[in-house]
Amino acid sequence: MGDVGGRKGQHYPSNSRIHRKFPPKGPFAEGATVTIATPITEEIAIAGDNYTRIYFKADVAGTLEFEFLRPYPEKTAVYDTKAVPDVATLANTEKLVDIPVEGESRLLVTYTPDATGLMVYADVAHNWGI
Repeated sequence: MGDVGGRKGQHYPSNSRIHRKFPPKGPFAEGATVTIATPITEEIAIAGDNYTRIYFKADVAGTLEFEFLRPYPEKTAVYDTKAVPDVATLANTEKLVDIPVEGESRLLVTYTPDATGLMVYADVAHNWGI
C-alpha cells in the first residue's frame, strides 16, 4: 500500500488495488513442473478484499479449487463450504476466476493437473473497493 499524505495503510483510489504474481518460489511459480494427479497448493492473503481475482494458466488441463481458511490460530483448517465451485482449466488457456470475499482473510488455492507439465503463470488481483 502506498503512502498518501504521509499516512501509511490508508485506502484511496490510487492504492485500492494490488495485482501481483503468486509467490515466485512456490509451487505455482512460472515454469514450475506439475505432476499428473498431484495437487499443488498456495495460501493467499485476502484480508480486506471485496473480491479477489485469480488469473491462471498451465500447459496442461486440470482443476482449480478455492477454499477459505479458518481464522488464526487454525493454521490449515478450511471451511466445508468452498469459496466458489471447482473450476476446470484447459491446457494453454487462461482461466480467470472472481471470488467474492465477505471478510475472510486467507484463501487456499489448489491446482490438480490432469497430466505432467509446466505452470505458465498464476497471478492474483486484490480489489478493496473505494
